[in-house]
Amino acid sequence: MVKPEVPAVTLNYGIFIQNVIDFLIVAFVIFLMVKLSNQLQKKKEDIAEKQHVPSPEETLLREIRDLLKEKQQL
Repeated sequence: MVKPEVPAVTLNYGIFIQNVIDFLIVAFVIFLMVKLSNQLQKKKEDIAEKQHVPSPEETLLREIRDLLKEKQQL
């Protein structure tokens, strides 16, 4: 009776290390992309703040405030 050959047990630690390295590279690239995206969004918000044009409601409220201050000073 012939015994079938049992395949040798192998430790594929090289594949595991390669997967860990690949994961770290992808995670780092995604981190950089998110960081860059956040910086660009912040710059857009800063530019929008500098170019802020008051709405008609804000203008009207400011005028009312100024009139009330003048009335209190009299």
